[in-house]
Amino acid sequence: MRRRSAFAGLVSPAPTTRKASRKASLSTRVANRLLIAEGPNQIVQLLDGTSLVPVATLGVAAVGGGDAAHLSNPSGVAFDAMRNRILVADTGNDRVQVFDAASLALIGRLANPVSPAR
Repeated sequence: MRRRSAFAGLVSPAPTTRKASRKASLSTRVANRLLIAEGPNQIVQLLDGTSLVPVATLGVAAVGGGDAAHLSNPSGVAFDAMRNRILVADTGNDRVQVFDAASLALIGRLANPVSPAR
């Protein structure tokens, strides 16, 4: 099964309970965590793989932005098992953000140097 890649944002405390958006992209389990990119909510959720309880969030819920702490319409998420990294497609910012899967620290980003005007 082919998965879309995408990573973004910084880690915030586990969110309060809320409904996932209808436009969410699901990825594989990472150390018994489920990764879900929620574009309309501007976040990537990390859920416990057994209980499905949120344990961490990449990005800031309902607040899009272009800095390192924010995502803008994340459309996909993937896990690079070889390098132990999470990739977030930060579609609204025309970039892919790369996070360390263990610490969830932002370690880099890939960006389109010439983005078309919107």
